[in-house]
Amino acid sequence: MAYYAKLKNDIVQTVIVVSDTIDDGASWCVENYGGEWVECTDGGVGWTHSNGVFTAPKPYPSWTLDANNNWQPPVPYPSDGEAYRWSEEDQEWVAI
Repeated sequence: MAYYAKLKNDIVQTVIVVSDTIDDGASWCVENYGGEWVECTDGGVGWTHSNGVFTAPKPYPSWTLDANNNWQPPVPYPSDGEAYRWSEEDQEWVAI
């Protein structure tokens, strides 16, 4: 089975599963559903697709995208084994 994402302005609108018996899944999707479709290996609804890469929505305004297309906080997550949540207002990790 292969997954295909329907794009609108490079944003994933929906993801469907297409049988491996279909030779060209993206073309099959266009013929049956219209729009722009790409094979989706690691994206989801709301993700951005650019240059063949899917990127998750930005979790917080202060976070930046690294070279691997992963969002990184301005302060690294603590490595003490405790659980934390990000406080955008205070720009720090807060114990939960």
